[in-house]
Order: sequence, then structure tokens, then C-alpha cells
Amino acid sequence: MAAVAGPELLEAELAVPGYAPEVGDGVVFGRGSDAPFVLGVLGEARRRGSGLPSALRVTSDADGRVELSATGTLSVHSAVGIELVSPLIRSAAGRVETEATVIVELAESSHRRVTELASLTAGRARTTIEREHELTAERTSLVSVEDTTIDGKRVLLG
Repeated sequence: MAAVAGPELLEAELAVPGYAPEVGDGVVFGRGSDAPFVLGVLGEARRRGSGLPSALRVTSDADGRVELSATGTLSVHSAVGIELVSPLIRSAAGRVETEATVIVELAESSHRRVTELASLTAGRARTTIEREHELTAERTSLVSVEDTTIDGKRVLLG
């Protein structure tokens, strides 16, 4: 690995993965006990050295924000799993689609606001509530093709 420092050409270790040096590249280097090493790559060399296709862009700033952008679809694949760990995960989309064999959600509280239709289509549905259940609506309709059972110590109507 070679780095340009002024008029001299230095042999240096590489601490920047994916970087392929070219004459004239701007680099930041340090001196170790054995030899100098490249710490960072500047300007066009950084973009060229990322090893990423031109349709994919990675940027970061001094506050630690990292942005991954693609001109097309961005896909993430893993043979084992994908984990997102953060105090806040925010997503924004015109449409969100999830396809899975099983979906498990665990939360202390869950809130959802739907301004139009909230629809569930299922082969069976079961809701278990440990204490109190309240359903408030302008109009409520319960329709059963066969039996309807209401089982309680008291049934209060009206």
C-alpha cells in the first residue's frame, strides 16, 4: 500500500477497508511504531474506495448520523437474522407490507390510530383481556351465522 505525503511516496499499512489507492489520492495517515498507516481517505478517493456501486451511497456526519441511500430498491438479506437495536426506530412510507409465517409483538403499551378503515380478515380470532374491555362506537353490529354466546355473572342492557 502506498500513500502520498508531500513529494515522497510512502509504504503504509491500510486501515480503510475497500480502498484501492491511486496516485494523487488525498489520505490522512499516522505513524505507527513500525510504519505509517492510512487512517482515512478524502474526497473522490473516498467515494471511489468505498467499493459500493454508484446506485448506493453511504454518508455520515460529525454527530454520528449514518445515511444509506439507494437509487433503486434497497434489500437486506441474512441467512440467520437481522436485528435492529435502538432507543427509537422511526419509519415513514406510503405503504408498509409485512409477510411472515408468524408475527410476534411484545410491548408494555401499544397505540394505533387509523383515520379510515381498520380491517382484520382471519380464519379465527381470539382476544384475551385480563381486566376490563371497553368498546365505544357510534353504531355497533354483531352478526353470527350460527350461535352467539354471552357468558357473564350479570348482563346489563341499556
